[in-house]
Amino acid sequence: MQPLSAFGLWLGIGLLYGSQALAQTNQQLLQDGLISPAVFELLQRRGAKTPDQRFEVIRQACSARELAPIDCGTSRRRRND
Repeated sequence: MQPLSAFGLWLGIGLLYGSQALAQTNQQLLQDGLISPAVFELLQRRGAKTPDQRFEVIRQACSARELAPIDCGTSRRRRND
């Protein structure tokens, strides 16, 4: 991965889950409400424990549409006009 794109990926996960997500375990992320149970199960199944591993697993799952849009940061709230 090129340095610039790696920076972009980390910026994305930082915005999606917050900077504290980088130093926590999967269990802590779940308990703190920073990831959903679906994301927790995915990370556990794929053995993703480091921030790099988590991000790659989530990125791949989102690309393959294995996670709900809300877990990928792509859902949009409906406007009440």
